[in-house]
Formats: sequence, structure tokens, C-alpha cells
Amino acid sequence: MKHEMYQVNTGSVSLLHLLATAVSCSDYSVNMPPTLETTHGSCIFIPCSFTAKDSSVRSPATGVWRKGSQWFKDGVDVFNSSKRQNKLHGKILGDLTQGNCTSVLYNVTRDYEDKYFFRLEWGDEKVTFPENVLIKVNDAPPKPHLSSPQPLQEGTPARMTCAVASHCPQDPPTLAWSPNLNHSMETLQTKEDGTQEVISVLSLIPSHWEDGLNVSCVATHRLQRQGSISFQETVPLTVLYGPKNLSVSLNTSRVGMGSPVTLICFGASNPPINNYRWFRDTSGYQEEMDWKYQNVTFNVTSSTTGTYHCEGRNTVGASNSSRLQLEMPASSHVKPGWWLLGGCILFFTIVAAFLCHRHKKAETQQQRGRRPEHTGRVADHSIYINVTEDTLCRAASAPDEPCDNVYCNQLPPNSIRPKQRDFLSQTDDAIYANH
Repeated sequence: MKHEMYQVNTGSVSLLHLLATAVSCSDYSVNMPPTLETTHGSCIFIPCSFTAKDSSVRSPATGVWRKGSQWFKDGVDVFNSSKRQNKLHGKILGDLTQGNCTSVLYNVTRDYEDKYFFRLEWGDEKVTFPENVLIKVNDAPPKPHLSSPQPLQEGTPARMTCAVASHCPQDPPTLAWSPNLNHSMETLQTKEDGTQEVISVLSLIPSHWEDGLNVSCVATHRLQRQGSISFQETVPLTVLYGPKNLSVSLNTSRVGMGSPVTLICFGASNPPINNYRWFRDTSGYQEEMDWKYQNVTFNVTSSTTGTYHCEGRNTVGASNSSRLQLEMPASSHVKPGWWLLGGCILFFTIVAAFLCHRHKKAETQQQRGRRPEHTGRVADHSIYINVTEDTLCRAASAPDEPCDNVYCNQLPPNSIRPKQRDFLSQTDDAIYANH
């Protein structure tokens, strides 16, 4: 009987203990994110808080993280703050007596991806909360998320924000901007669910030069097993600005009377120019033309010359172009009759010069023919040196005879008779010396 009574009492005690435990669990609740993510080989930050109905948690208190199940039979305690040896190194960051069970677990690998339950122990009380958090283990760390108010407007201050999740509070990722347009500020912030993220804010004053520029945010993670790894996100900037660097160009380099020409107004703007105005300056007076397009075509006349410029306008602003001078070429002002007259004058000038040269040449030849020649030449190419009068007589009387001799002892020039002198002057290719 005693044994049976003992058994009954034992059963009654066990039932009462279960009922007491159920009542005790209903007096406590825990608050954790439903899902958390980390990278293989990194640590994980677990935001955690609990409430006790009578606030009876006293020090020393112990926190336990159980993997797989709320119950010890099906679960595995991977970390117990009261033990030095655990399956996972970890730390209770919060004050358990204040209801803060925030923790960190280190070197979490893929084998530890599962549901986790928190167990609180103090004195004789032991409570395993039914709520759990699902921990996912990824192969790569999270990528940054870049946000920018688009589009930006030139000259208006703006801010770009880059954020990346921080799974491990002891070694958060770092953020960097490329290109580094201006000053940036980086902070570690806690979100509403208790998780952490690193945020970098880039402040800038946009310029039209930055329209279309690719801006990147680079997140670098330092992992416990894999070293450092970086990811980036890139967005192109869209900057709105009014027309810039407007100018007017001419579609041809040859401008003639009556020929068609096209003026083109071009420049940079965002959004594109949607309204054009044209102006012409003549004699200090500015006239607005009845043209509303980017390209205008007209024929060149004396009434269409002048200085032209255009105005471009879009939804952001307006700007005037540089000026283009349109003039009639000098050749267009010369009448065809003047070309004919000029050609005639040039022709007669050339003819007169030719005749004058020819006349002078003839006079020179006549003067050479009348010059008294002491150097008479004979056809047989003989050389006469100091020619005697008898020799000249023989040469005059027999001109057809060959003469290959050299004659000396010439008489004085006055001793040569006129007939002999004429003979010598009419002969060719002879050389006379000392006569």
C-alpha cells in the first residue's frame, strides 16, 4: 500500500509540476524577429527581449539558446551562458534581470541553420519560451542597397543613402562611395525589429557635368573564415538642368548670293530643349525672327545678312547662344563687267611688254652690226695674228682657198684698206688678236 500510495503521490507531484510549469510559461513572453540571416563562418546578432509578469527574475540568471526544438528531448543546447564549453561560442549582450536577452553567436556555419528557442534559468525557475527565430546561413554576405532621390536638379542639395545589413556587431561592414563626390557620413543604426545595419549618407550639390554619371556604393565584409569580400550597387545619376553652351552653326562654308543656308542651334540640356527663338542684329537693332525650330533654312540675300543668335528653353530654364555673323562674300559684290575689263587690261599689258622687248632686241642687233670690227672672222676658222697687208690681199682675192696657217706681223689698223676691212667683217668664226 505504501508503495502504491507513493506511486500515486509521485504521479500527483509530476502532474502538479507540469501544471505549475504551464502556468509559469503563460506568465512570460519573448520578442524576437521571426527570421535572421548570416553568412557562413560569420557571427549572428539576435535581438531579444522578454517580459515577466511579476518581474521576479533575479541575478544570477542564465540564458540558453536551444536549436531544433523547445523541448530538451528533441533539441540541442548550442550555447549556455553559465558554461565555458559550448557547441557555439556566444555571449548574452543584454541584462537578463532587465528583460533583455539580446545575444550574439559566433562562427555560425551551414550546419547550424535551424530554429532557435531561448531558455531562461534563475534559481529554481527554468522557462523555455515557445517563440522561436529561424536562422538562415547564406554563402555570401548581403549586398548594399543604394537609394537616391531621382531625378536630381542642378544646384539643389541632395542626399544619397547606402545601407547594408550588419549581422555581426563586433565586425560590421564598411561602406565607400565611388567616385567620392563629396563628404559622406557612416553610422551603425538599429532598426525597429532590433537588427542592425550600416548606413552611409552622401551629401552633394548636383551639377550638369554629373548627369548620367554612375555612382557606386561598395560594401566590404570581413568574415571570420573567408577574409574580406566586397559587393557593390551602382545607379546612374539623372540631373535636370537648363540649356548649356548654346551655339549657332552654319551648314556650309560657301555662301553665295541666292544660295540656301541652314542655321542650327545646338547645346546640352536635360530635359531636351522644347522651345527655340531666333534673333538677328543689324545696325545695332535686334529683330526677333519668326522661327520656332532648331534648324532654319533660307536663301542668302542682302536683306538676310546680319548677326544671328538663338535662345533655347526647357522646363528647367533658358539660355542664349553665341553669335554668328552671316555676311555676303566679297566676290558677290563684284559685277561681271569688271572681270572682263580687268582681263582685257591684263592682255594688252602682256602684248605691249612683248612688243617692247622685241623692239629693244632688234635695236641691239643693229647696233652690233654697225660696230667697227677689228676682229674680222673668216669662214675657215683660221686664226690671224699680226696679219700683213699682202696676206689680206691674197685672202680677199682667193676666198675659197683653205687657210690653215697662222699669220703674224699685222700692219697697224690704219694700214688696212676699207675693202679688206669689209671682207674681214663679213667672215665668220675667226679670231683675231693684236691687230
